[in-house]
Amino acid sequence: MEVLIHSGINNSKEIKGVGVVIDVFRATTTIACLINARADKIIVIPDAEKIKKYCNLKNHVCFSELVKEGYDNSPTVALTSQIRGKTAVISTTNGTKSIIAAKNCEKIITASFVNIDAVVNYLIELEPPVISLIPAGHIPSNTQAVEDTLCAHAIRNRLQGLPIDDRQIRKILFRAISDRTLDLNNNEDYQVYVDMLLCCAIGILNVVPEVIFDKKQILITNAQTQISLKN
Repeated sequence: MEVLIHSGINNSKEIKGVGVVIDVFRATTTIACLINARADKIIVIPDAEKIKKYCNLKNHVCFSELVKEGYDNSPTVALTSQIRGKTAVISTTNGTKSIIAAKNCEKIITASFVNIDAVVNYLIELEPPVISLIPAGHIPSNTQAVEDTLCAHAIRNRLQGLPIDDRQIRKILFRAISDRTLDLNNNEDYQVYVDMLLCCAIGILNVVPEVIFDKKQILITNAQTQISLKN
């Protein structure tokens, strides 16, 4: 099993095998939380402007930091709100674009620290010849994000049976949060801070989001459900 870690999405043609999209702060954490909250359906929208039309639809909830309508890209809201039975729609700065960049992979799943255990176990059971780990980073500035790269290396190490230090990982993540310019007296910044703290939790959700490119929509389902049906 070959495990590749890609730096950015500029060379998307090189992304192959099973693609694992990682956007820890916050998109792939939010997606994992939406799966865990039993959203009836999850739709990925490449163009954030198009998410607006869903915000006023009955039984639809929208997650994006790019528009004022709906919720922010908040995993905390996704985990604690009444999502079950509703359609969740998500569009983000980095995570969504990384999912699109991986569209030629034979399978695409998303990962973050909250579901890292489930993702690693799933990949071990799947045993694909090639795994492409895709840390989203900051796509507008074409720079890496330490939390995404850290998660990719943690997944690779676990797949290769190498030890990882969860305590050291948390230290690095908390340092990444402290490097952000957040005014905790501001309600929006405080919510982002709370979200990021949730993103630092390791292995708390037993879900594996899988991206499905339908003819008309990009959907996300729980890949674990498919595995359990086979066994």
